[in-house]
Amino acid sequence: MLLGAGLTTALLARSAQARIGGQTGDILGAAQQLAEAACLAVLAARLS
Repeated sequence: MLLGAGLTTALLARSAQARIGGQTGDILGAAQQLAEAACLAVLAARLS
């Protein structure tokens, strides 16, 4: 799960850097939400 969360956060950070030149509070909030969704997706995949 940590790998999924880390990968999702890294991809979002890279995208934010390329598009707007850095991170904002909105980007950090989105990173948290996406990381949580990635963790839940990995957990659901492992349970099924």
